[in-house]
Amino acid sequence: MINWPNTLVRDIALRKCVLVLGAGISMNSQNAYGVRPKSWDGFLKEGVKKLQKPFAKSVQELIKSKDYLTACELLKDKLGRATFVDFLTSEYQTPRFQVAEIHKTIFKLDARIVITPNFDNIYDRYVQNETEGTVVIKTYNQEDIAEALRTNKRLILKIHGTIDAANQLIFSRNDYTEARTKFQHFYTILDALSITNTFLFLGCGTNDPDIRLILEDYNFRFKHSREHYITLSKNSNPKGVNEILEKTMNIKFLEYDGKDGHKELKESLDDLVSKVDAERAAIALSQEW
Repeated sequence: MINWPNTLVRDIALRKCVLVLGAGISMNSQNAYGVRPKSWDGFLKEGVKKLQKPFAKSVQELIKSKDYLTACELLKDKLGRATFVDFLTSEYQTPRFQVAEIHKTIFKLDARIVITPNFDNIYDRYVQNETEGTVVIKTYNQEDIAEALRTNKRLILKIHGTIDAANQLIFSRNDYTEARTKFQHFYTILDALSITNTFLFLGCGTNDPDIRLILEDYNFRFKHSREHYITLSKNSNPKGVNEILEKTMNIKFLEYDGKDGHKELKESLDDLVSKVDAERAAIALSQEW
C-alpha cells in the first residue's frame, strides 16, 4: 500500500492539489466485450498493421526506441489525416468503454481541478453524469480557460484535446510543436498551476513531453519549492532512474505493487479518500481554511 504523505493529504483536502490522470487510469476500463483502451505503444503497434512494409518497419524501430512522437508522426503521414482520424476514433470512441471503479474512487477525492492528457472521454462522461453537467471541461485550444479557473466550479483540463474533436488532438511530433507555438497562453496556465498547486500524477509515465517540460522548468526556476507526486508501480523504471528523475523534476515517487492489474493502486486510493475525508472534517471543525 502507498504511504500517503500528510502534506499531500492536506493539500487535497484544501483543494490545493491538481490531479493528473494518465493512460494507466483509462486502461482500467473495458467495453461490453472486454476490450480495454490501448496505451500509446499499443495504439502505434496496431497502426503498424495498416502500413506498407518499408514504413511499417520504420515505425516499429521508432516504437522500439520509444520515440513515440516521431512514430506517430510517420504513421499519420503515411495513412493520411482522414484515415488516421478514423483509426483514432475506432480505437478510442467507437468501442464504448465503460467507467472503471478507479474512476469512481478518484472522483471521490473531489479535486477542483483535474488535468488529463487522455483524449478518451471515459472519466469526463462519468463526472458529468454524477454532477448533472456542472463540471466544466476545457481543451488546450479554448480561449476562456483562465476565466474558468477563476470560478469556483470543478474543472477538467484536457491538455491533448478530446476524441470528440479528433482533428485537433495533440498526438504527434508536429502536433506538439504547433500547439506550443499557437497556444502559449495555455502552457502559461499549466506553469502557473504547477507553481501554486501540488500535482498528483496517477496512471502517468514520466515520458510525456508536456509533463516533463513543465516539471523540469518548475524545478529549474524554483529550486527549493515543494515537490510534486507521482504514483508508479515498483520496478517500472531501471534501477537508479527514479532518483535521477526526482532530482531533475522535483517529484516524489509513491510506489506500489503492480501485480493483479494494479489492484494495490486502487486500494491505496480508497485509503487516500478516507484520509482526505477525515482531514476535511478536521479542517471544518478548526476552520483553518
